[in-house]
Amino acid sequence: MKKILAVLLAVICAFSVCCVAFAEEEAAGSGAAASLTCDFCSESFEDAAALKAHIESTFPNANHEKVCGNTIIVDGVVTECTEVFHSKAALASHQETCKSAGNADLMKAYFKAGDILNGLKYLVKVIIDFVKSDTFKKIVDVVKGIVGKIDLGGIVNTVKDVAGKIPLDKIKDVIGGLVG
Repeated sequence: MKKILAVLLAVICAFSVCCVAFAEEEAAGSGAAASLTCDFCSESFEDAAALKAHIESTFPNANHEKVCGNTIIVDGVVTECTEVFHSKAALASHQETCKSAGNADLMKAYFKAGDILNGLKYLVKVIIDFVKSDTFKKIVDVVKGIVGKIDLGGIVNTVKDVAGKIPLDKIKDVIGGLVG
């Protein structure tokens, strides 16, 4: 039984090597022209450098398309930019002028449009942005410095002294006379 399994495994290994060998021969015989065609737009190129430059200047997807997709505000309405570009350079040039609206601007636009839920969503984002900012860190440092200078022990002692001077017995008698 062991000999039969060994022969069977040897035959399987031999066939697997043959598959790789035949695949290599076919790929070599297919010609160089096929390798100089863009897989995405089927444009042909005379040399590998031109094909590489073409792929690097476009988007590696069908028809080399990319939609801007920035969130913008047009006439007070929040929308997305849907312009389509076929080259990275054209998209980069467009995005110099088509900036995504900031969280604060989106918050204002949603509140003005009456979309309270999205307005609150962007309000939270504005608050988070502020808490992460250097300005907030500076404010916290200033508050720490001020609180650190407060003499809490002196305040507690002053409150004790003032509380000790309150005539609680007299107040109790006056209240007892009013109630009883």
